[in-house]
Order: sequence, then structure tokens, then C-alpha cells
Amino acid sequence: MAIYDFETDFSHHLMEYVNRKKEYDFHARVFTNIESLNAYLRQNRIDILLLGEDVEELFGDGLSGRENIGRICLLSENSRVRDDSPYPVFFKFQSARELIHEIMLLYLSEDPGAGRMMSGNMKLYSIYSPCGGSGKTCIALSAALELSGKGETLYVGLEPYSVLSVLMKQKPEQGISDWLYYLKQSGTAWKSKFRSVVCRKDSLDYIAQPENGMDLNELAPEDVERWIAQLEEENYRYVVFDIGIMNSGVMALLRSSSRILVPVGGGFLEQEKYSCFLGQLRRSGEEEIAGRLKRLCPPRDELLLRKEFGLNQLQEGRLGRYVREVLQEE
Repeated sequence: MAIYDFETDFSHHLMEYVNRKKEYDFHARVFTNIESLNAYLRQNRIDILLLGEDVEELFGDGLSGRENIGRICLLSENSRVRDDSPYPVFFKFQSARELIHEIMLLYLSEDPGAGRMMSGNMKLYSIYSPCGGSGKTCIALSAALELSGKGETLYVGLEPYSVLSVLMKQKPEQGISDWLYYLKQSGTAWKSKFRSVVCRKDSLDYIAQPENGMDLNELAPEDVERWIAQLEEENYRYVVFDIGIMNSGVMALLRSSSRILVPVGGGFLEQEKYSCFLGQLRRSGEEEIAGRLKRLCPPRDELLLRKEFGLNQLQEGRLGRYVREVLQEE
């Protein structure tokens, strides 16, 4: 990996980070002028060349030995998506961990000998309930954790008032609000941004909560179409959507889902709300969705009432066992 950027402090810090991380099978080095870079390319191959945007604009055709470069990526000082570049563009002032994570995922996805092969049978699980307090989020997270033991799994919280950062004990720099913004950009540059919003907790990938719950109302059917097409290019076996809103975008998501799980309490009003939800689906011509709903009656789990409640309780308690049984029936 080579780094050529006029900000030498930035370049050297990034180089030191890459060389310090043993999980990356790469050695990074910094170049400060085009002559030394060309001289290196005459004798060696560079798998990934990271160029500052100002550098790329200045040297033009001065770069020789392009046949010895596997992939050129641009480092931008602007976090907005741009689609006028022939190269993938990455925001340089995010954390080094996130920056290299994005770049490595792109590299692995384009190397046919690296990474996992597409399974071709990705399943989308949508968990939604018209009833508040149904345990929907706990069920969605428990399902995602269970499925992550069977294959690569992504959890997506479409919940306006999320406590995901508390449960994950992480505060990512980007989340679902950023991804919805990227999805609405023209061209194809948004595709390279998907991995920048994906976080990792143990064996589970997830997209962090929105900055503002109102952002979720921007999800449109065309966004869902783009999103699912992107997910199909990823290596996920399962994707779990925890849905806490209802709009035309969510309806498009439900139509595309392999499974739709609907937790409903046992009270009279909960039953009536579920009946109302079914009736609205049928009156709006969504008989196909209504016919695929799997109604759940989750048990009350006292463990989830504790202040120290965390992800372990989801899998170890009554609710976790219940979710495992539900998934086994699928």
C-alpha cells in the first residue's frame, strides 16, 4: 500500500497505523513526490495507491507504471459523495480504523481470490409491530445474534428512538442517517460508502441509530430498491431489519423480505391493533404481505428489566430461547 498526499503528517500517521495492525496483510509506505513513486513502480507492484485529491489533480499523466498498480483510491477532504471521479473516493479525516476498513473491504470485494464467495441465498428478515412495548427490538436483536452464528449477518435499526449505542457500548461516527443521505445521491459513488456506515460487534455487523428519528421518514421505495441491490452484492447470508416506522419505503422493504415477524402482546388492545394493521394492508392491496406475516407472542423476560441488561441476556434468557425456537421453525 502506497500513500501519496501533500499532508505528510497525515500520510505518516496512516502508514504507521497500517504497519502496526497485524490483521492487515499489507505493508504501507509514503511517497512525497512523483519521481520517487515512479522509480518505485519500475521495480515493484503497488496493490493499493492512496492519492490525495490535490495530488491527483496536479500530476495528471505524470504517473508512470500504472500497469503495476492494482487499485487507485482518492483521499478527499470533503465528506460528501462525489460521482465525477473514475476512482473510489474516501473521506480522509475519519478515523484511521474506519478509513482502512472501508478501503480493505473494497479491495477484498474486487479480488476474486479474496474474501467469501456470494452465497446467492441471502434472506431478509423484517421485524415490525403495530403495538408499542411488544419487545420488537429485543426480538430483532436476538434474531440477529442467533443468525450471526450461522452466517454473516447485518442488523439494521429503523427505530426512531433507539438505544442501540447503549446495548452495543459503541458510538460510531456514522449511522443510518448518513446511509440514507448517501442512498439519495446521483451516480454510483454512494455504493462505495456502504461499508463506511457498517459497524462490528463481536460476530454481528450493524448500522448505528439515526442522528434524528425524523431522518427515517426519508426512506423511499427507490431507496429500498437501491439498498437491496447493494446488499445482494455483499456477502451477507442474513439481514435483519428492526422496523419502528411505517411509510411507503417500509412497505417496499416488507415486499422484498423473506420473513416478516410481528410480535403482538396478549392484551385486548394489542389484538385490536394487529387486526387493524391486517385490515389496512388488505384494503391497500397488500394481500401478499398480509399472507406472509408470522405473528409472535413473546414471553415476558424478567432479565430484560435489569439495569445491567445487555446482549448476553438476549441470548441466555427466556426471550432468546423463544427466538431460537421461532427461527428453527422457519
